[in-house]
Amino acid sequence: MPIEFVHAAALNPSTELNGLGQVGVDGEYFRNYVREMDVLGYDHVLLAYGAATPDPFALAAVALETTEQLGAFIALRPNLMAPTFAAKAAATLDQLSGGRVAYHLIAGGRAAEQAREGDRASKPQRYERMGEAIDILRRAWADPTPFDYHGEYFDIEDFNNAVVPVQSHIRIGVGGASPEAHTVVGEKGDFYGMWAEPLDETERIIARIRDIAAAADRTPPAFWATFRPIVAPTEREAWEKAWRIVEVLRKRTSAGVGNPWALGVPKTESQATRRVLEAHGEGALHDRATWFETSAAALGIGTTTALVGSYETVAAAILDYVDAGVEIIGMRGYDNLADMREYGREVIPLVRAELAHREATGERGRIVPQPEYQRGPHAEPFPDLRVAQLTELAGQR
Repeated sequence: MPIEFVHAAALNPSTELNGLGQVGVDGEYFRNYVREMDVLGYDHVLLAYGAATPDPFALAAVALETTEQLGAFIALRPNLMAPTFAAKAAATLDQLSGGRVAYHLIAGGRAAEQAREGDRASKPQRYERMGEAIDILRRAWADPTPFDYHGEYFDIEDFNNAVVPVQSHIRIGVGGASPEAHTVVGEKGDFYGMWAEPLDETERIIARIRDIAAAADRTPPAFWATFRPIVAPTEREAWEKAWRIVEVLRKRTSAGVGNPWALGVPKTESQATRRVLEAHGEGALHDRATWFETSAAALGIGTTTALVGSYETVAAAILDYVDAGVEIIGMRGYDNLADMREYGREVIPLVRAELAHREATGERGRIVPQPEYQRGPHAEPFPDLRVAQLTELAGQR
């Protein structure tokens, strides 16, 4: 089974840890960043969207022009751009890049964030609108014959799109953790983007969406889970790094500067935020290496689920999710450039080598040790680490 790796773009040297707080685009930094992703074998760069973030289409154009193989996952809110224009924009980039474009549609998890750009629709309405947008995108890419579309949110007459994509099928992903999101992606989407949750819950979500797809008589979407891996050559080094990161996140969150794009911490409607915080309440460490202490430290805002351990442990944990049905692995770092390099050099090759071994032999190999473990919440290793780390930090203040 081919597994794809996605990494979110870093636009400048600012990270959640270094406190630089830069929000603009450093063109040279960004170009070098995606160029290195391409060399390290990542499959796609995610160009995220927020009310205050740079234009993902412009970023995608630069990323695709700078690289040779790297694909672009372009995040899009259907309220911001007519689907007719969105169809032409993606098809144009697809032509220019030789077929390396995909859309990731997001409905938005906070009413306050939507209101910043004039969107007052309720959450169910936002997903209904997304479904109509997908219908129009599909039809516009299918052929240049003029067509009409009369829906609740879009009313189009005699539209024709002369910009035919290179790909026979530009993929459309859907994000969100609500039942409405599951319905839209099961009935219409090509891949489903979710924040990583414990394995049991991940399997339940995948089964639920597959059932929706089966009821709609269509092939189920691929499943994309995103992690914040914290890795090192050894377990102890990885956990020392993890607790250092958590302490920085706590201090920055309490000061209101944890995310340079967030204007305060408005009330969220996000089901994903609620679920990762509930997972933390059941125990910070789940399954082999899935850790929610980072989620709690960041108040569940944004993608926060960590995988903590040695390169081998984290590769094995990723394979656990692959075995659960995940086909697209998203990875974001806390020290963006260093982490992107470390994942690409140390973790991704282990995962791909093990998958190649399985494909060739039909058996699990020893490339990535996979000892038996108990699913669900369990005690963190190295119980002395947290006390030692906090004592050290306290002595520095």
